[in-house]
Amino acid sequence: MSLPRFFGRRTPYTTIGISRVPCVRCGEASVHQWQACANGRRYVALCLACDIAVNELVLRFLKVPGWRQLMRWYRRHA
Repeated sequence: MSLPRFFGRRTPYTTIGISRVPCVRCGEASVHQWQACANGRRYVALCLACDIAVNELVLRFLKVPGWRQLMRWYRRHA
């Protein structure tokens, strides 16, 4: 069985660099980056809306107490 190719980059984006790369999920302008071990620890670019969605998904998956309050705070301050 062969693994699919990883996507993203091995080093973190700079502040200027992240603004030049579209969001891997929706194609909008990126402002954040995400790194997943299953993706070869590659960094991928995310727009604000997709970053919020990923954070909410992870907090819910991990069953973090108070995740709703954390997400309300994050939406206001992100």
